Amino acid sequence: MLNDLHEYDIIAQTWTKLASSSNEWLPAPRYGHTATLWKDKMFIFGGCDNNGFCSSDLFTFDIVARRWLPVQHFLMIEERYHHTAELYSDSGLLYIIGGCNKRQALSTVFEINLNNFSVRKCESLPQARYGHVSCIKDGNIYVYGGSDFVHDLTGGAMLLDGGEWYATQTTPFSDNYVHACIVSSSTGELVIGGTTMIAPQTTKVEIQYADELGDAILVIMMYLPVTDLVSVIQTSKSWDFAKYAKRMFSHYL
Repeated sequence: MLNDLHEYDIIAQTWTKLASSSNEWLPAPRYGHTATLWKDKMFIFGGCDNNGFCSSDLFTFDIVARRWLPVQHFLMIEERYHHTAELYSDSGLLYIIGGCNKRQALSTVFEINLNNFSVRKCESLPQARYGHVSCIKDGNIYVYGGSDFVHDLTGGAMLLDGGEWYATQTTPFSDNYVHACIVSSSTGELVIGGTTMIAPQTTKVEIQYADELGDAILVIMMYLPVTDLVSVIQTSKSWDFAKYAKRMFSHYL
């Protein structure tokens, strides 16, 4: 387990390992934490260490000064990992959503004001979950998937509007957790990969999308249930992508 820090230059497409700081505020090695960027600082919340100890501390890394700042301890927030953290960047309000500890999945949601580190407990999720994804779109917080330790949760998303959670329409995707998502300003949320409690037959999929010049602009490696792979190929609007996928994975179809 690690606590090192690396910087990726998007323009130069190069990685740089930042020198480790020996100060007392350097986070211990951990996994299942979240990292959130606000202004010129990165905030690390929660996580679990080698000894199974979960954290509810907030670590702050000053990107300009390249140093860790004093850690914030929140006794009001249960220790957790595999949660999500969503930021309203205009106000500096950070929402810590769900997650789990070594005993149970959590449904609690907390708001941390990054301006003064005050904490407010919000309405809990309708169902405890960890390994889910979340995003902010048009002022609402969406939560998708996850697990409650017993079974995978349905793919229906939920959103926070006016301080209340409620279920939205279900999705055609397989129930999954420890997946990833990204938000597009034009098309909405894109959910990628993940796993299930009882994994169906899966195949490792490489999706390569090429422009008209043949230059690869996106490569995604992930595991997909074969049934989902068939659906993706059959419903793809990109003729190049469908042709590529059918050629690479025809023995699964």
